[in-house]
Amino acid sequence: MAGGANETKACVQPLVRALTEADRVWQREFLTTHFASPTISSRRKWIDTMVLPGFVAWRGESRVGIAMHTEMSVGAECELVALATVSSRGGVGSALLASVTQAARAARCSRLVLTTSNDNLDAMRLYQRRGWRFVRVYPGAMDDARREKPEIPAVGAYGIPMRDDVEFEYDLSGR
Repeated sequence: MAGGANETKACVQPLVRALTEADRVWQREFLTTHFASPTISSRRKWIDTMVLPGFVAWRGESRVGIAMHTEMSVGAECELVALATVSSRGGVGSALLASVTQAARAARCSRLVLTTSNDNLDAMRLYQRRGWRFVRVYPGAMDDARREKPEIPAVGAYGIPMRDDVEFEYDLSGR
């Protein structure tokens, strides 16, 4: 339900900063916890997040989220490859999304995209509420990925079979 108690609670906004080499050990552990490894399947290709730039969200002395993206440059398609937080509905995902979109806009990327699995309803809700739009479905992409990375579960959030990648796009023109 929009405007629920979890969303209206006053909370300390996370501090978001660029990922540094000092974050890499934590990054590997955190992404392995969330995605079974720091290598992510997106649109039927494998991406090693350990070589990507990104952002880390902090609350006090603790890292509470991460966003990894492809290199950003003028005219390039830029991809948000991974976004993970310690908990949902605390503003961390929104802060990380804002940092990535701001960086993509500043770099004058031609397009900003991300994919998520079809079971990830909470993420889809976040993306749509922040201005992202569905643009494509890759039927069977998760099934294909599972053949190479068997630790990907067959059933995901809410008991939904993980089968497809769902692609989102963010309009960088500011419209």
